[in-house]
Amino acid sequence: MDISYKRTPNENYMIIEGEPIEIGYVEKMLKENTVEVLLGFYTMEMNGYLQFWYEISGKKSLRDFFEQEGVSRENLYLVFRGISQAFLRLSEFLIQEDGVYMDPDTVFLEKDYQKAKVYLCYCPLHHCDYLEQLRSIMKYIIAAVDHRQAEITELCYKMFAITEQSVFSLADLLACLEEVKSKPKELESTDILEAAREVGEDFFDEMEEEETATGLFEKIKENFRKWRKKFFYKKEELFPEDDVMSDLEFEEVECATETVLLAENMNFCCGKLMYEGGGNGDKDYIISHSPFRIGSKEGGNDAVLHSSVVSRYHAKIFKRDGIYYLEDLNSKNGTYLNGQMISYHEAMPLKSRDTISFADVVYRVV
Repeated sequence: MDISYKRTPNENYMIIEGEPIEIGYVEKMLKENTVEVLLGFYTMEMNGYLQFWYEISGKKSLRDFFEQEGVSRENLYLVFRGISQAFLRLSEFLIQEDGVYMDPDTVFLEKDYQKAKVYLCYCPLHHCDYLEQLRSIMKYIIAAVDHRQAEITELCYKMFAITEQSVFSLADLLACLEEVKSKPKELESTDILEAAREVGEDFFDEMEEEETATGLFEKIKENFRKWRKKFFYKKEELFPEDDVMSDLEFEEVECATETVLLAENMNFCCGKLMYEGGGNGDKDYIISHSPFRIGSKEGGNDAVLHSSVVSRYHAKIFKRDGIYYLEDLNSKNGTYLNGQMISYHEAMPLKSRDTISFADVVYRVV
């Protein structure tokens, strides 16, 4: 199967082309019913192949979602719970699992705060089976997770191991995500009193044994100034005088003051985005690394554009084989290169003096 993308002035489409399989009942049913967990689509025949055109405007593929939001336990749960709920809904219409095609580019989400709605891709073309599709998704997640974060990496490999079995289910993956670590014992007032007495806080003795933990913390707050002095006086008894830091030797390093050209100091610098108009108070940006993300969301982008018509994650600039490319991220109001709208996932090479419009915010590459 081949996947491509097409943008019209008002809509964005994902196009899947391949050899059809018999769909019978489902084809008739989908002509008469709207199934809210499926991407809306229409079909056409081109050169003897059947094309499915899926409307994806304003939605994020699984790949984009994890690249932008990160792989976390919460985001994994949003995705796999959403997929599970979507299949449950499809079962009400007698749509089988093998009628759906899932991979990081064909599962889409709409996220609102901590809620996410998952859209699946009904695709009656020849493709791999349901379990193999879930394996491919987990293979992508293993590659996408930040391996510097041990806990989430361990969880992802645990889920991947489940998909390596000959038989497994979505329920197995969800069960893995829903495992709750045993909570540490909550301290009771008697525990806190005992610990306080061990470090010699005499005023704790004046408190009643039956006081609640809440009352105890209120008492601590009221007596803060009193016990703070006692604590620092007692710290000499708690910690040895020969601090471990005293054994460390520090070498004095002279800081260089010589000016270094940006291009010499940054491996990925290809130039600058110079603001030319639109938005509200936008500024110039150095393209300092790859990928370089552009959007309206604070904290999630390298260039934050202040316009109500710029999408949260609007576009990105990335480097490949020494060339820098511009790519739209399925933005609502489009990305334009030299006046021409570019399609979702269409990598367009950049050159000096190119004009880029992120919706109504205009920049020039210099």
